Amino acid sequence: MNAQELQAAVDNEVWYHKIDLPHGIQTAGWAPLDASLYKLPDDLTGKRVLDVGAWDGYWTFEALKRGAAEVVAIENFTDTIYENEQRSWHTFHLCREALGYSREQAQTMEMSVYDVTPARLGHFDVVLFFGVIYHLRHPLLALDQLATVTNELLCVE
Repeated sequence: MNAQELQAAVDNEVWYHKIDLPHGIQTAGWAPLDASLYKLPDDLTGKRVLDVGAWDGYWTFEALKRGAAEVVAIENFTDTIYENEQRSWHTFHLCREALGYSREQAQTMEMSVYDVTPARLGHFDVVLFFGVIYHLRHPLLALDQLATVTNELLCVE
């Protein structure tokens, strides 16, 4: 996709995350306000990462930029925050394509955090749980579920 096509595609979407794309294009989202505050390790080389509540993929793509071998992004589109919000993986897939990542590197699954189990997803070196916990009816149950698939580091906002 050339710069003009990519800009037109980006302009036609509603964004939550501010994602840097090729050709100097940036999505129109507002989050995160300061990514450094999340203390994500600089080096994720070879790590398998779970991004819970990925939305349009900022943290998925950030993990890949930092060397992650694979990121599984999950999202539950039944919760609504904004009146005109996205209800699919469309913006995530647009970014994945623009950034040149494969489906194997940046996988998407629509599922609830309560359905996360080792049998269903396997184990992850790093789990990212940003911007989700305060939307949940059972936050401690969600943390229990994520702990069962975390080998090294569970990052929670």
